[in-house]
Amino acid sequence: MTPIGTLRNTSIDTLRDVLTRLETEGAAIGHFNVADLVLVKAVIAAASLLEEILPDLDQVLVITVNPGLGHQHFLKSTLPKIRPVSQMIKMNPVCELGVDGGIDDATAPLVVAAGANVPVAGSSIFATSQEVEAAMESLRAAITQVAH
Repeated sequence: MTPIGTLRNTSIDTLRDVLTRLETEGAAIGHFNVADLVLVKAVIAAASLLEEILPDLDQVLVITVNPGLGHQHFLKSTLPKIRPVSQMIKMNPVCELGVDGGIDDATAPLVVAAGANVPVAGSSIFATSQEVEAAMESLRAAITQVAH
């Protein structure tokens, strides 16, 4: 998705107007960043608003590192944020829960067990001594262990 700007506002009505306009113009709606409270480049004041706007979202993204830089380690302090978001998302069956930041063979099972269904891996796939295919398979195997 191409960033289209930043809106700082706590008004849910204004936020809904922004979502409607983005959807009308063909932009994907989603990517609520719980760590930063970012919604499609709109910064809102409280995570509690997530529940109100959830019906309008396709994906919620929990950031598990300090945003902005790659190759960071997973912040274990962010793990408790995933389960409550996962519970809220159950109200919107089309909404996915992504987790981005420090996702690797050790942390992917933790976030999946907490309720995420879209672990986002970068460095553990592309900045490793393994071939990409082997790194992907290793990550899949780690996640599969949680499902069984």
